[in-house]
Amino acid sequence: MSLQKLLKAKRLVKAKPTPAEIAGLLETADQDLKDASAIGLSADGKFIFGYGAAQAISAAVVRAAGYKTHGQGHHQTLFAALAELIPAEKAVAKYFDKCREKRNRISYERPKQATTTEADEIVKEARDLRSRLLPWLATNHPVLMAAPPPSP
Repeated sequence: MSLQKLLKAKRLVKAKPTPAEIAGLLETADQDLKDASAIGLSADGKFIFGYGAAQAISAAVVRAAGYKTHGQGHHQTLFAALAELIPAEKAVAKYFDKCREKRNRISYERPKQATTTEADEIVKEARDLRSRLLPWLATNHPVLMAAPPPSP
């Protein structure tokens, strides 16, 4: 769905971002990536932390671009907006949206939904997304990036 359609449907609203907000989202992503590496964590737990990191990184991009999700389906809207803002990330946005469905089943229906392979994959994809999007943020929104956070 295009940004214009998301705005018209009021799933996105325009909102001025702040450097502190972007830094907070990136710190959240880094903490989730760190937590995903905890020894003894279940596959579901690792999956949820990997998903959380991807969601926070994506939110940093959407916020930096001057948008904020609104209404129901925040995460679905977030990944749709990411795909529109950075077309090169369309496939990974679709992947994370599919992961959103599994994350919801883990959180709201029943545990033991994620396999170890799926958990490892989502964490890898979130790390890779971070590696690609930090330079994008620094190039496209340098005022919002006081200093890039260290690699987790």
